[in-house]
Amino acid sequence: MRKSAAWIWVFLVLIVLLLSGTVVVFILASQRASAALPDEVDVVLHVRPDNPTRAARHIYQARAVRKHMPWVRQVFVLSPNEPEVRATEFYTYVPFSGTGDEAYNFMPDIAGIANHAMFLADQTLPWRYVSKSFLFIQGQPRLFNYFRDTAEASFFQDYLETTWPALVADLPKLKEEPRTWQNLVFREVTEEQLVLRNDMNRDVFVVSSMATNSQLQFDALQAHAPLFATFHVGSADPDPDTSNRRIMTWLESLNLSG
Repeated sequence: MRKSAAWIWVFLVLIVLLLSGTVVVFILASQRASAALPDEVDVVLHVRPDNPTRAARHIYQARAVRKHMPWVRQVFVLSPNEPEVRATEFYTYVPFSGTGDEAYNFMPDIAGIANHAMFLADQTLPWRYVSKSFLFIQGQPRLFNYFRDTAEASFFQDYLETTWPALVADLPKLKEEPRTWQNLVFREVTEEQLVLRNDMNRDVFVVSSMATNSQLQFDALQAHAPLFATFHVGSADPDPDTSNRRIMTWLESLNLSG
């Protein structure tokens, strides 16, 4: 009987040691993963000079970043005209006139920008709390909002806007010649330095003639919040100004300030 009890105690001690070792390994792995994350991350937004009906979207994007990504160091707004700056806004205006491609490639030249930044153009907003660790897997950034299945891209081609890859980009790498975001993403993908995670984002397709459909998509965002939401007004929309105003009106109705 004593022999049996002794074996039970030996077994229990081994179980405790095994569990303790597992906990230690988990803690060390978590610490290494956290240490691999950049200390400072900025966000860059882009006001399109040719779209006056959406020119104020950056206000709601900046509010959403401050509310849902409070660890972001600074928000920069690239715009040809200095936007109206209110006391409640938290962004830095950068004079810039150019396309989305040019805006992305310009990021390393922004005075005072961190070595790591995420480009959200004027389409994408964080929709609920986003931990910095959500944007990385074992120190590698997660890329979302860009690569799509061929069938999906073909079906929605009239409803999709051009989007730029959203990830925490290494700006010194982007600055290397030839300096294009395509070159950066090509290197990162082929060198297995990033992870594709399209499930982090939900696309919202707004069509001027389909007001009910737009509202149902807005309601779905509220009911089942994704990490990020990207709004599209497609090239085939006969009245894009109405669609852009519909998005703006809805964003104005949200509590994104705190």
